[in-house]
Amino acid sequence: MFKNVGFLIKVVAITFFIFDVIMSIVTGLVFLSDEKPLLRLCVVFGGSGMAYVSSLFLYGFGHLIENTDKLVAEKNKALSEDDETEESA
Repeated sequence: MFKNVGFLIKVVAITFFIFDVIMSIVTGLVFLSDEKPLLRLCVVFGGSGMAYVSSLFLYGFGHLIENTDKLVAEKNKALSEDDETEESA
């Protein structure tokens, strides 16, 4: 569950984005009964835009964690290789 947190955060960001876009479209369709098309467009495009921006931050955080894990793994591998060469010498 907690082994690949960066990937999970990225999946959650994509899932939230898709859900938010669908909900903003549904909310815009609910406003079809109103005679205010500008409000409908603001809800659909504004909601989708806000979903995109908020998902970017969450996705970026997941990507940052993923890259940090890779860097730490490479550093640990390099340190263990250095230790092995020192022991054999």
